Amino acid sequence: NLGVPTKFLPDSHNGWICIVSRGNCIYPSRNFVKATEVMNEEFLKFHGNLFSKEDKIFEKLTNIVMQKTNHKFPKEVLGDFSEEQGERFHQDIKEMERRYQGRWDINMMAEFCWTLKREIQAKKKQAQKESITQVI
Repeated sequence: NLGVPTKFLPDSHNGWICIVSRGNCIYPSRNFVKATEVMNEEFLKFHGNLFSKEDKIFEKLTNIVMQKTNHKFPKEVLGDFSEEQGERFHQDIKEMERRYQGRWDINMMAEFCWTLKREIQAKKKQAQKESITQVI
């Protein structure tokens, strides 16, 4: 059980969340909150102050969390990314570590996020150019 849809919560619990989400968000169950706490703890064990170079970290973490929590959450919900997504993430993080000489800090993550944002914007612009070209 992931939780309760906000539209089914008493008014005292759902206020602005229910309005913004139109009642379609899930208020997490205690079991799901516990699973996310375990995921965070295990993620920190894997990485410490640097990112681990191991393959399929998200898959390993998901399996650990599923064992430790004894709850039947879908793997996708707990963070079981596809091999392709995980590999891309690993490659991006390795490049950021190279730039920052292996140090892990908030600036590295900020740059990583901005890099992703710029890539997304560039892809959107390219898609717009291609659609305009097709019209002409």
